[in-house]
Amino acid sequence: MAAASNFLAASRLRAAAAWSRLVVRGVAGPPGTGSNPCSGRGDLEDDLDSDWEPERELRELERYLKQQKREMRFRKMRRYMEASGALQRILSRNAMDQIRYLHKEFSEDWSVPRLAAGFGVSTDVIRRILKSVARILTHEAGITDIAVLQAALLHDTVEDTNTTLEEVEEHFGAEVRRIVDEVTDNKELPKLERKRLQVEKASQSSRAAKLVKLADKLYNLRDLNRRTPKGWSEQRVQEYFEWAAQVVKGLQGTSPQMENALLKLFQERGLSL
Repeated sequence: MAAASNFLAASRLRAAAAWSRLVVRGVAGPPGTGSNPCSGRGDLEDDLDSDWEPERELRELERYLKQQKREMRFRKMRRYMEASGALQRILSRNAMDQIRYLHKEFSEDWSVPRLAAGFGVSTDVIRRILKSVARILTHEAGITDIAVLQAALLHDTVEDTNTTLEEVEEHFGAEVRRIVDEVTDNKELPKLERKRLQVEKASQSSRAAKLVKLADKLYNLRDLNRRTPKGWSEQRVQEYFEWAAQVVKGLQGTSPQMENALLKLFQERGLSL
């Protein structure tokens, strides 16, 4: 704020200087100006117009204060992390928002590896936050349950990495492990069998698992609409939508927001639930 005060003071000094020059003209200026500053109103306007632009400087001040606010927020986050080391591995919603903010506003300084180190999680978790199925849950479905959000970030970690359910429980707790277990496919089974089981188990899942599955399906279907994976034909994309509709049918009654968004995608493909 001291810098902002200096900025304002400089503007006021420039205005004062314009007034003082006018007063000097009034006292010792050419005949007809007189000693009354107000008699030289035209000179005042000329001086102010040429030497001080209030609207422009106000815009500059607003930009300056906005930048200061961003930098203060950044420094506050930095002090918070550096004072006590890495944050706990159980990420709060606030921590997830901080990760997205830092990566968006300071992407050069806060790369994925640095975010992972600073927040005490793997780079895979950071990528999932930036992706993210969890973002659909928070911003579209209004979910604030930390266990559900953490499970959403980790939902395919056991399938796609060497991470075990025991490790998930060690770092995130038994509840998160249970949800992740519910949404994890057994990769030892044939693909068609895994897909059949997803349809079969959908209606039997806990509400938490259903939320994660809905968000995952919504993300995947939107992604398929945005870009067709290399090697996929239009027929294969349509078949994926048909299978996803069967899964979602068993998840109904969980989240009106996500279900309505999914229904719209299915209807665009001529499908119903």
